[in-house]
Amino acid sequence: MKPLQVIWQKILVYPYYRDNTGFFFFWIMLLVVFQNPGNRLFTEPFLSSVIQTPVVLSVILGVLLLYFLKCYRYVKAKLTQPEHEFLFLTSLLPVRIVWFSWLLVFAGLYAPALLYLSLLLNSAIKLQTGFICCGLLGFGLVATGFFTGYFTWLHHSLKSEIQYTSRGYLRFAPTFNSPWFILGKYIWQEATGLFLLTKLFCLTVTWFFLKFYPSTDYGVRLAAVGFLMGLAGHSLLVFRMHLFAESRLLVLRQLPFTNRQRFMLLLVAYSFALLPEGLFLLSYIPLQFPTGQVIFFYGFGLGFLLFLHTWLYRSQSHQNYYQQIFYLFISLLFLILFSVPVWLLAGILLLLSFGLLQRFYYRFEASW
Repeated sequence: MKPLQVIWQKILVYPYYRDNTGFFFFWIMLLVVFQNPGNRLFTEPFLSSVIQTPVVLSVILGVLLLYFLKCYRYVKAKLTQPEHEFLFLTSLLPVRIVWFSWLLVFAGLYAPALLYLSLLLNSAIKLQTGFICCGLLGFGLVATGFFTGYFTWLHHSLKSEIQYTSRGYLRFAPTFNSPWFILGKYIWQEATGLFLLTKLFCLTVTWFFLKFYPSTDYGVRLAAVGFLMGLAGHSLLVFRMHLFAESRLLVLRQLPFTNRQRFMLLLVAYSFALLPEGLFLLSYIPLQFPTGQVIFFYGFGLGFLLFLHTWLYRSQSHQNYYQQIFYLFISLLFLILFSVPVWLLAGILLLLSFGLLQRFYYRFEASW
């Protein structure tokens, strides 16, 4: 048992933390340095407010789920590398030993999330919220059971002479394998870390403006400014999605799609990308926003991201792209401060995005 655990640590656990040093450094700075001492993300007042706010709790559990998927994909990628083919000899060991070894691997990889989950569970117990306690405990048990059970089964089902096609056993439903969802799946499969950091930045900035400049006192203009700042943080994610579509997904250009269908494909992808912001804004109904205003904000976000994506079809350098994002941000900022309605800006951005796609899509040639 001990030699097997040493192998897992050298191949999986230690390289995982070494490869993700920057990721963990960012989170440590966020949790410890960039927060007021009395309002840090692991302090009791903050944890208690999370337990009492279902939407915020759902967002945090979503972040923990994304981290779980990050661990899962890392381990699966390591196991299917040719140089690690010998690891499948563990299928000769008793199932109990293999399962327990994977339990220790999961504890090593998922330790930061398990620690934060335990802090949330402790706050829920103090507040005597039985349903939340069961939910948090169930989340941890399901994640542990799935991770250990799946990789134990994987070792006993795959042999060294068989090609590693295990990803087919755990695929999405057939509906989500259509081209309409392929860009959305890219976020989960290859840009999970960037997506997580982008959402964290956007939600933090939006929450800050809603917290200190509530729309009931200051109107929706300052809330729109905060949301615009969060949307500007999506520029790198949009660039990565565009790069993926135009360098590794060229088959989409060969499909018999009309420009309207291609625009709808991008609309579906970015609707999924803005889902956390939509759920976050819904939590402020009806305290600060009417339902219609949330829809307008969501449409404004879609229009902004679609405009960034279609603007890249104009074949420009990285430097020019980010400069023009800055000019766009300043222009929208002044329009919002001069009380131009958000719904009008959303409509203009969506129309401009469709016009850019229709004019430049078939003229575009990747220069990177």
